[in-house]
This record gives sequence, structure tokens and C-alpha cells, in this order.
Amino acid sequence: MKASGATKAFDGVPVFQ
Repeated sequence: MKASGATKAFDGVPVFQ
């Protein structure tokens, strides 16, 4: 998983800050 941006949908997975 990549911490690209904040609260962005990444490959169907929400990315947390």
C-alpha cells in the first residue's frame, strides 16, 4: 500500500493518513 495523498480510494482500498 502507498501513502499517496490523504483519504483517497486506492485500488478499492481507502488510504488513511
